[in-house]
Amino acid sequence: MTCLLSTIKTADNSGAKSVKCIKIMRGKHLQAKLADIIVVIVKKARPKKKVKKGDLRKAILIRCPYKHYREHYAIQFVKSSCVILDKNNNPLGSRLFGPVMFELRETTYSKVLLMSGQSI
Repeated sequence: MTCLLSTIKTADNSGAKSVKCIKIMRGKHLQAKLADIIVVIVKKARPKKKVKKGDLRKAILIRCPYKHYREHYAIQFVKSSCVILDKNNNPLGSRLFGPVMFELRETTYSKVLLMSGQSI
């Protein structure tokens, strides 16, 4: 699970390299899980892109470092990753890097799965 005030890498080409989670939009929880919407501040950004350093944005968590159990096996990532969203809750970037958990299909964010070439 990703804790509040933790640093997260981004997995899209919106321009942000790393962000800091400042709020979890799922009640009064202190830990975010897969497919949760979080409010982030951009800590590092690439020059001349859509997102600038210090921007306040929403993001969706696509990878978490906890075991997710399926039928006969468990899937676990090493670090957390997120995708920056725009005002209409659509992905801001046009490409995703790395795999995306298949459980995002159950949410309303199917565009994230379509942008990704790999789903685990």
